[in-house]
Amino acid sequence: MEALDKFHKALILGSLTEAEFRTGITESTGTSKTIFEVIGVALKEQEELTMNHGNKIQETMIAVNNQTTTTNNQVGALTVGMTGMQQQVQAMANELNTMKQQQQNQGTPKRNQPILDSKAIQGIKGYSGDRSEFRDWTEKFINIMSQVRRGSRHIMESMNKHIDQGKTGTIGQ
Repeated sequence: MEALDKFHKALILGSLTEAEFRTGITESTGTSKTIFEVIGVALKEQEELTMNHGNKIQETMIAVNNQTTTTNNQVGALTVGMTGMQQQVQAMANELNTMKQQQQNQGTPKRNQPILDSKAIQGIKGYSGDRSEFRDWTEKFINIMSQVRRGSRHIMESMNKHIDQGKTGTIGQ
C-alpha cells in the first residue's frame, strides 16, 4: 500500500512518464495490472472500510437509542413517583389545614382553661377531713387534675409520695 501511495503522489504531481506510469503500477502492486484494476482494488478496500465504519456508527446509534429509551423509562417512573409524593404531601397539607380549622372552631383548648372552669373540678366533693377517705379523695383529685392539666399526674403523685414518706422540704431531694 505504501508503494501505491508513492505512485499516487507522483501521478498527482504529474511527474510520471507513460513508461514510469506503467512500471509504477506494476511495482506498486507486484503484478502487471491496469490502472482500472488498481483503482478497483483501492475502491473495494475503501468501500470495506466505509462499511465497517458505517456498521460501527449504526451499532453506536442503536446503543444510544437503547440508552435513551432506558433513561426515558426511568424518568417516567420518577415522574409517576413524584406525582404520588406530591399527592401525599397535598393530602397531608389538607389534613393539617382541616385540623387547624377545627382547632379554631373549638375556641380555647382545654389545657388553657382555668382549673375552676373545668366541669370535672366542679363535680368533686370537698374533703370532709375523714382520714380514711383521704386516699380516695386524693386519687380522684389527681385524676381530675391530670385531665385539666396534662403532665400534672406525675407532679401530684410525687407530692403525695413525699408526704406519705413523712419528708419535709423540697420534693425530689
